[in-house]
Amino acid sequence: MAEYIKPANAAELIKAVRADKIVGVGTCSPIDECFEDDELLQFLCYEDFDGGANYSCTVKRAIKDTRAYHRRWKERERECQYE
Repeated sequence: MAEYIKPANAAELIKAVRADKIVGVGTCSPIDECFEDDELLQFLCYEDFDGGANYSCTVKRAIKDTRAYHRRWKERERECQYE
């Protein structure tokens, strides 16, 4: 992985994700419960779901990616209940 560098809009990205009604603070989402701010930035700006680099860190993309992660986590959780 490339050396970690904070994007210029890091504070804006964190604030938007933490305020989101699905994955934000108080939602019990894996994003809320498991990601510290620096880990969240790394997830948003350096890792995409295909294993490639994602350098387009916008608020809209941040919300989209964190909600997608949340959905995958919930799907996996449901699947594990029936094993």
